[in-house]
Amino acid sequence: GTGYVVSDPQAGDVVYMPIGPVGHVGIVEWNNGDGSVHVSQYNWYSGRYNEMDLIVTSNIQFLRFYDK
Repeated sequence: GTGYVVSDPQAGDVVYMPIGPVGHVGIVEWNNGDGSVHVSQYNWYSGRYNEMDLIVTSNIQFLRFYDK
């Protein structure tokens, strides 16, 4: 597939957060419509699955992939 950086996060997009030595990724479950997104992820502190709301800031990237 092909991936693109997008500025309009929606369900299914990958979110990249530049934290730690290599960063962290999660999946956008939905856009809250208020400048935040609800994401699911593994290994955020607990080493387990969890979900959280994430405020969209300029250093966070969203990637959308297409099967082409």
